Order: sequence, then C-alpha cells, then structure tokens
Amino acid sequence: MYKYVMNRLLLMIPTLFGAGVLVFALMRLVPGDICDVKLGAEGTFVSDDQLELCREDLGLNKSLPTQFGDFMLGMATFSPGESMWTGRSIGHEVNLRFQLTLQLAIMTTIVSIIIALPLGVLSAIHQNTWVDYMVRTVAIAGVAVPSFWLGIMLILGILMFT
Repeated sequence: MYKYVMNRLLLMIPTLFGAGVLVFALMRLVPGDICDVKLGAEGTFVSDDQLELCREDLGLNKSLPTQFGDFMLGMATFSPGESMWTGRSIGHEVNLRFQLTLQLAIMTTIVSIIIALPLGVLSAIHQNTWVDYMVRTVAIAGVAVPSFWLGIMLILGILMFT
C-alpha cells in the first residue's frame, strides 16, 4: 500500500509539469497581445514605447524559457503573480470570485438533493415500471445535457413565463 501511494505521489510531478507546459503553451498561442488590448481598448492610439513598457512590466519581453521558468516557479511556490488585466494579485482575483462560486455550488447541491432523493425513492418503489423508466430517462438526460445549454434553456423558459 505504501509503495502504491508513493508511486501515485511521484506520478504527480510529471503530470503537474505537463499541465504547466500545456497551460503556458496555450496562453502563448492565443492570438493577440494583452498590452494591445489593455492599452488600446477604448480605440485610443498607443505608441510603440507604451506597448514596450507594458510588455516589460508584464515580463513578456523575456525569452520564452525564462517566462516558463518564472511561471513554473510561481506555481510551485503558490504565488502565481499578478493579473495581466487588473494588475492585482491572482490570489485576490480568485478570492473575489470564490464566495459566489461556493454559494452557487452549495445551492446546486441542495437543489440536486431535493430533486434526486424523491425521484430515487419513487424509482426504487416502482422498480421496472413506466415510472422507473421515466425517472431513469430524466436522470440520464440530466447527465448527458451540457450544463451551459441547460442553463440557457432554463433562463429562456423562465423569461417566457414571466
């Protein structure tokens, strides 16, 4: 058991490294320049000197291996740096959104339990009847339907009836 746990913990290192490489590469492959967007968002003229200063502040003028090293060091020390958009720390940005996300997760869990428990009991009582098949169909559809699409449909349904 000890050997298995150690094996799994050691496998975490290449997995995290691979995820870091993937995230870093995808962030660099996104078309556009954050400094261009940030400074010229209102359609104003941005000089090359302003763009260069912005890139220097964000560390985008360094070589890719140096940027990657800084990125991985920040991840390893749990200090991911500052937001390129707002300039505040990433920890602060995450904290701003954490409470709302936690509230949403708790409410979703409560609603799911309120719906799932009665339907599960109903399905167990009426096993292999049309009621059971309907509950199974609704459950499978609930898992299969993408949540973003279901959310849009629920919003549209609510708007239709109000």
